Amino acid sequence: MDTNTIIGLIVLVVVVFGLAYVVNQHSMRRKPIYGGPPSILFNFLAGLFFVAILPTICMSVFVFHPGMINVLGITFHPIVFIIVFFALLSLVSTILFAIVEKSPMQSAIAEQARREAQGWTEEDARTSGL
Repeated sequence: MDTNTIIGLIVLVVVVFGLAYVVNQHSMRRKPIYGGPPSILFNFLAGLFFVAILPTICMSVFVFHPGMINVLGITFHPIVFIIVFFALLSLVSTILFAIVEKSPMQSAIAEQARREAQGWTEEDARTSGL
């Protein structure tokens, strides 16, 4: 690998992780995650692989210029396989996130509904600071 390719890959990784971090933080601010570290990890991975698609395409087209490849008599641009791979990884990560997050989220929603049904208690009044 030449120096330009290595620098391009480093820039691509930094850009993708930076975008994934921003997307993950926005996602967690918008809707809390209750499943703990596994849920946070799968949420981050789903966003990472989804966000990685566009920068990878741009870097491939503008910097790396990969040649076409022939698979079973059909000519493909290698970026097609990368896009499909990232999309599938994003889908799998989203499904794993949903599986891990389901039970803790249902528990948190039930607890919140129970607190709201209970109303304002004397302890709430003492600890509210009002």
